[in-house]
Amino acid sequence: MNRTSESDIVLSSISNLRKDYDEVLGLLRDEDNRQRNNTLLWIFKPFLRALFNYTPFMPKDKSTLLTKITSSSLLQHLGIIGIIFNNSNLLNNLLWIAAIVFFIISVVINFKREVTIYDEYFDISAFRNLEKVIHTKLVSKYVESAPFTFNLLYDYIRDLIQNSSEHLAQMIKDNKQKEEENSNLRQELERAKVTVSSMRRSLNHQINLQSHLNRTILRITEGTFDKDDLMIVCEFSLFKEEGDKLTLDASHGLTRTPTELKIDELSDRQKDWAVIRAYLDEKEGIYDDESHNRKVVSKRFQMTDNTIYVYSFHYDSNRENDYGIIKTQEAIKTLYTLISFWHSQHTISEEGKHDENRSIKKRN
Repeated sequence: MNRTSESDIVLSSISNLRKDYDEVLGLLRDEDNRQRNNTLLWIFKPFLRALFNYTPFMPKDKSTLLTKITSSSLLQHLGIIGIIFNNSNLLNNLLWIAAIVFFIISVVINFKREVTIYDEYFDISAFRNLEKVIHTKLVSKYVESAPFTFNLLYDYIRDLIQNSSEHLAQMIKDNKQKEEENSNLRQELERAKVTVSSMRRSLNHQINLQSHLNRTILRITEGTFDKDDLMIVCEFSLFKEEGDKLTLDASHGLTRTPTELKIDELSDRQKDWAVIRAYLDEKEGIYDDESHNRKVVSKRFQMTDNTIYVYSFHYDSNRENDYGIIKTQEAIKTLYTLISFWHSQHTISEEGKHDENRSIKKRN
């Protein structure tokens, strides 16, 4: 049973009690206050009424007609009148017996009427003595608790329940608001953690890239720069456009990468490779695939002399942090610088070979 239905039952029960109980107990309280001390008149009144009550049909009397008649002296007096005007000894004896019986009945009924609430003959002294248990346990307690009433109790509990409900509703509202505030704070904290983590990774990426670039510059000055210096994060492949095909110009840590890809002879599967999609995109977007049981991320680079290279990162799926580095502007710029140097170095080398060949031809 929920709290709302319990409070409704309590209010309904008190509401049913308050009218009748307040009226009855209020009457007893007033009588008790009016006549605080017991008198012995209540003992004699039933006998006197049985002898001298000639007004059984009082309009203010709410008793039944039978009660009015039997509690009055009417029947006894009728018996006595019959005795006076009757000469038969037997009938006189019967009338005397009837008069005495009616007298006793009248006395008993009058005693009962003295303890009957709302009766015209109700007497608080008789009630105290003849209904001692009820008076002690109920009436006296009600009198002592004045000005208590069940109506007052009903109003108090109703207001208490109403205030409690309003207070509970406000508490629920406040608690919900605090939960929302806490939820917002937790979300902000999580976003802050993500931001800090992202900044930390970005800083580490920049440090790693800068460190790699510094080592590469040192190797360039020493004349030891080679293809392995193109690896900035993980294994890689570098394809170069040569006519209608792409040839593998450099790689590291790869064994199954084809040495050339003819653009006009590609299979449907090869057309979905990241290296092909990147090569065909003149806007030089970044593409990825998992065609070789590894993740591959490819990016097209166009040199100043319009030579096209496609650089591809090859890394395992358990190295997701590498993916964040690959797509940073710092990594793209570093790659462009390294590929440009690689390209210029190879261009100079090829030009030197051509010059050497021309010199040999002239000597011959």
